[in-house]
Amino acid sequence: MSARAPRSFGSTVPNLLALVRDPLELFQRAAREQEDVLRVVLAPGITLFLVNSPELITEVLDTQLARFGKPRQLGDIRPAVGENLQTSEGPGHDRHRALAEPVMAPPAVARYGDTVVGQGVRMREDWVEGEVDLHPQMLELMFRISGRALFDCPVEQEEAGVQEALETVLARCQRYNLPLGAVLDKLPLPSTTRMRRGRHQADAFLDRMTARNRGGDPDRSILAALLAAGMADAKARDEALFLFLAMRETIGDVLTWIWYELSRADDAQAALQAELDQVLGSEPPTAADVPRLHWLNGVVNEGLRLYPVGWGILRQLKVAHEMGGFSLPNGSYTLVSPYVTQRDDRYFPEPTRFRPDRWGGPTPPAVQPGSYLPFSVGPRSCIGEHFASMGLPLLVATLAQHWSIRRVEGEPPAQAVPQFAIRPKNGVRVRRVRR
Repeated sequence: MSARAPRSFGSTVPNLLALVRDPLELFQRAAREQEDVLRVVLAPGITLFLVNSPELITEVLDTQLARFGKPRQLGDIRPAVGENLQTSEGPGHDRHRALAEPVMAPPAVARYGDTVVGQGVRMREDWVEGEVDLHPQMLELMFRISGRALFDCPVEQEEAGVQEALETVLARCQRYNLPLGAVLDKLPLPSTTRMRRGRHQADAFLDRMTARNRGGDPDRSILAALLAAGMADAKARDEALFLFLAMRETIGDVLTWIWYELSRADDAQAALQAELDQVLGSEPPTAADVPRLHWLNGVVNEGLRLYPVGWGILRQLKVAHEMGGFSLPNGSYTLVSPYVTQRDDRYFPEPTRFRPDRWGGPTPPAVQPGSYLPFSVGPRSCIGEHFASMGLPLLVATLAQHWSIRRVEGEPPAQAVPQFAIRPKNGVRVRRVRR
């Protein structure tokens, strides 16, 4: 049987408006059609194919990766963050990946476990009972942790305004995810001026951090290790910028969502705290403790299922391609959305319910390859996966040992919005209760 064109979803103008208003809702509606590949026209000349089959997802991200390049129009965030492992491809990407992978491998990032727990302890000791928006607190926590791990620097004490600069870089990334983002970025708008000023401020900070870490002990910071491995200053700076954004934003967002779900699931939170009391007692957690904390790992895995660090992975075809019986033209975009796939009831029963028990005990359950990909898969999977996989359980355990997080009566459900990661639109207001 010859390959056929995928079925179309919606029409151009409504699709474009929905993309601007609520991309997650648009692609979840499209996924309900339960088509392996679905054609979504966003604007004249911009056609996107939503891929929502685990087998075909694996093809896009791994086995046929050479055919699916980084986007060079829609979703090209290089003007915002430069050339780094996220935005580059080809031999240059492969060389820098080879330098960065040992620096971000489990044995290397394990040395930052004490930093992660130490900053978690510092935060929990500063907390007081009462209502609070947890989102900015989790971002602040990860800002402190990532500054120390990346630069061996207490950034919150030494670098005023850096968080605000990072926010403007994030906003510029979001702009380039829209069909007219590149055009807006060339207009003399106040927002454009603010975004460019933020990038200059971030670059100046990173230049100072590069000078601080050049020739330093590679065991003291990730940036020093990248420089010691032979990465040029300019490349190391761009990698450090992206890692700084990713570590602060993605881990901070996932932490916020985990607490949000726990605040609405008293039984799950009680089971977590009972396990921590039994295994850890009053001692802070260590990386060696995490494999024994089965419920904790289920909580983290379930948080990553519902709120993966990357909501959408965009690729652009370099050649015409046939997959799953469908024909995709050269130059078209493909979107793999872990957020959508991991909420599909074909792969996860009760897909929108927070169920840590679905991850079992000491033996992880069998999950269909390509259906659970919170850090992507294949040769271009997230370079920070191991740091996040270490940091998330340690921070959840450190805070949950001493505090319970409760929902605020009458507070509306948090709304997920896709930016660099998945943010809560209006924060997450909860009530902290000392244990």
